[in-house]
Amino acid sequence: MSNTVNTLAYTQREMTEADLDNAYALTQALCWPHRREDWATMLQLSETIVFEHEGQLIGTACSVLQGNFASIGLIIIADKYQGLGLGRQLMNSIMDKAGDRNLFLSATTAGKPLYEKLGFQEYGRAKQFQGNVIHSPNKLIKPFTGLRPALANDKNALLELMNQTEGMTRNKVGEAIFDIAQQIMVLDPEDKVTGFACIRPFGRGFAIGPVVAQNQTDAILLIESLLAQYLGKFVRIDTPTQYNLESTLLDWGLEQVDDVSLMAIGQPPISTTAPFSYSFVTQAIG
Repeated sequence: MSNTVNTLAYTQREMTEADLDNAYALTQALCWPHRREDWATMLQLSETIVFEHEGQLIGTACSVLQGNFASIGLIIIADKYQGLGLGRQLMNSIMDKAGDRNLFLSATTAGKPLYEKLGFQEYGRAKQFQGNVIHSPNKLIKPFTGLRPALANDKNALLELMNQTEGMTRNKVGEAIFDIAQQIMVLDPEDKVTGFACIRPFGRGFAIGPVVAQNQTDAILLIESLLAQYLGKFVRIDTPTQYNLESTLLDWGLEQVDDVSLMAIGQPPISTTAPFSYSFVTQAIG
């Protein structure tokens, strides 16, 4: 195979619902946990492009537009087509889709050199924890009158909290995640929602995120209230290292399985005042 990209041999186009099975197959080949349903959610939320070669889907890239920001993720080139410059071409194309927005992504060790060449700079790190939830005698949930399941009329308050973190506009993301969430716990100690946490089906089991809270104490209370309801279940959570949730998650039986670089072009999505986002929706969405 040639070491250069023959633009006549590779077709780039927007992803459609007809591509979901093949996109799912790409992530399965990489042993990524995404289900077909997870791909369907990304297609609903993102600008998504694919590469084809001789009618075969060989690459994907997604960008979720969130106000003045855009997350980039699910950058995939099939193993057979590595080393041809297609990853860089995909990145350039998906970055163009975002226009002049601030860009951010989660980078693996393998992907980081390409992103650095494209102008991304590291602004933090995040860790992925997952495993079967266990009951820890050190982690008993104490009664708290402001902690309760979300109600239908809480949605606007939850969206407002999401939009306050990192200065993004996340209505579309929030609506989609709330629709598929199995459980949403909220804090409203004085009849005003100050934080929340979602859990939903994802990958091998369930994923917690987003978690939005005023401080670490509130974030841990929300997360533990969900973990306590999912004993024995396989749960994943992705959290920025700056929030120091590791000991809590380890106590509940989760293990650290990944450590990724958070990278951005332009303004990074960082909150300097409460509320803070203690867990991503996904690494691809932020």
